[in-house]
Amino acid sequence: MATRTRTNLLCLALVAASFVVTGALYGRLPERIPSHWNLAGQVDGYASKPWGPFFVPLTMLALHLLFVAIRRTAPMGYGGGALESVEAAVLAFMFTLSVVGLIVGLGHHVSMNRVAAIGVGPLFVVLGDAMGKLTRNFFAGIRTPWTLANEEVWRRTHRFGGRLWIAGGVVLFVAGLLGPSLTPLLVIVPVLVLVPIVYSYVVYRRVEGPPGPRAS
Repeated sequence: MATRTRTNLLCLALVAASFVVTGALYGRLPERIPSHWNLAGQVDGYASKPWGPFFVPLTMLALHLLFVAIRRTAPMGYGGGALESVEAAVLAFMFTLSVVGLIVGLGHHVSMNRVAAIGVGPLFVVLGDAMGKLTRNFFAGIRTPWTLANEEVWRRTHRFGGRLWIAGGVVLFVAGLLGPSLTPLLVIVPVLVLVPIVYSYVVYRRVEGPPGPRAS
């Protein structure tokens, strides 16, 4: 319970900090700030004041309220107590991107590609660690027809997927430190998404056995 309370306070602090930082820098920002980068790391989209600078903080607030609503209305034990960690990791990632976007808006050069790779790495590590703690649900996790149909398939898939995501997150973090290329991100993330899906089907067939003959 104490750990959950600290995590909830961290989430609130991240949301509040996003508004405070944006408000503190608002007067120094130009009328349009960068809001989107292409695969080459170049700015190809802008957002205008007053809502542009506050788009990410407002999104973080909405996401936090969504997680609060889920925790208060969901059955006891929903998510296995891991949703708080997932929320904190996502909010921390969004806060990092928000601050970097503001820094770029002030005229400083920052490699968004490198920031994305370095930020996504720890995010996948936290998500991977939380994945093994998720109980079967319809909101978070590897929700395939096979994991939702069988508790054992859910457990084994999330244990495997969690380890895979942790390893992938470490690789992405190191790749981000070594260079600004998005290639590792574009290659590794689809693998982290698709392999557990295939694995869940394979495990389901092993647990349930081969499909029987169809009735004529």
